[in-house]
Amino acid sequence: MNKNTKLTMTAAGAIVVIGTLALGGCSSSTGAGQNVDGGGEVSLSYTMPDVFTTTMEDVTARMDGDVTLSAESIGNTYNDLTQRIATDAAAGTVPDLALVSLNQISNFVEQGIAQPIDALIESEGVDLSTIDPTALSLSKVDGKLYGMPLALSAPMLYFNADLFIDSGLDPATPPATWDEVRESAEALVAHGHGGVVYAWDNDQWIFQSQVRSGGGSMLTDDGTQVAFNDENGVRALTEWVDLADNGLFPVLASTPTPDALTAFTEGKIGMWVGSSNVAASVTSQVSFDVRTTTFPSADGSPTPLAAGGAAIMMLTKDESSQKRAAAVFAEFGSPETSTSLTTSTGYLPINKTARESSSYLKDFLASQPLREPAIEELPRLEPWTTYSGNRSVEITERIAKEIEAALKGIKTPQQALDDAAEAANALIGVK
Repeated sequence: MNKNTKLTMTAAGAIVVIGTLALGGCSSSTGAGQNVDGGGEVSLSYTMPDVFTTTMEDVTARMDGDVTLSAESIGNTYNDLTQRIATDAAAGTVPDLALVSLNQISNFVEQGIAQPIDALIESEGVDLSTIDPTALSLSKVDGKLYGMPLALSAPMLYFNADLFIDSGLDPATPPATWDEVRESAEALVAHGHGGVVYAWDNDQWIFQSQVRSGGGSMLTDDGTQVAFNDENGVRALTEWVDLADNGLFPVLASTPTPDALTAFTEGKIGMWVGSSNVAASVTSQVSFDVRTTTFPSADGSPTPLAAGGAAIMMLTKDESSQKRAAAVFAEFGSPETSTSLTTSTGYLPINKTARESSSYLKDFLASQPLREPAIEELPRLEPWTTYSGNRSVEITERIAKEIEAALKGIKTPQQALDDAAEAANALIGVK
């Protein structure tokens, strides 16, 4: 698809993602009330069309009523959409809704772009009782709900069991510690295979989990300065740099083009550490025995992990548009939508009914061992770090640039993180 794609119904037979929703006849258990003032269109922007378009199509195919959803894809990364929303907000042309990454919600709240949805959810009778409390908590800012959670993911380690066996490794005991990752990578490389790649450039998401797995933090307690360049953060990055220096960690990009993941699915590297949200696509692409395990920590203990994913945030301030949006929230929070997203991607089902019922995902998940580590990690998920002010995207991009410099031997880990910290601290809070 093009970078910006408006998915609509056309006479020529283009992809259909405009649909309608009956407020009284929705089949989902997360139902909307009857208080919407007439019908009309609700506009929604999202990104990563390769990931989300199937679910957008599925949702709108189930709609049958007065409210019409017009969904437009913007770019190929969460940052693409974040920057577009900021531009549109300045021009006063934001969509009614947007599917934004969990870590950006607080910034949109700070800028006055995001609108709270608690009162709307209550007045329109949208039932949130079946939504996973972790997912709901990650969509809140200062106790207020600003988004209907849709997608939730966890970082985990994928490994090629065939290459493990060929390298003398036991796939039944995958690496759980940094040392074990190194030992596995050494064995793989010694037998002519690639070692391991962490998705180092994925919006600092994997880096946050790496820092946390070594006892460090991304921010100080008050959130006004970064903390990732202390001894724990440097130790976490040094672990990656040592792997790269010894030919065990090829510096392949993850975004916007998934070179690292492609290398894994083509059998060129034995381990890839990235998001659970690609579990479905990985399964469909590989010709080998692919398996997963939880995110490795320094000593194997279950440390906090950054929660990935996105929520549908409300941008419109128009009361009638907001009431129509409640119907859309109800549909996206339904077990049917969780089922659609989980079966077409590797995202975790945020609807508990979908997760626990054989009518939806229970049997499917039981047949998908690749997803088990991510579900096991749910209680460990914490907010994905963002930075106050409107320069958060610039900060995360600078962090990735400095990590790359360290991995390529241009800077020491300490120098790279000090430079990233200096740049970040100068931008935190800047409007």
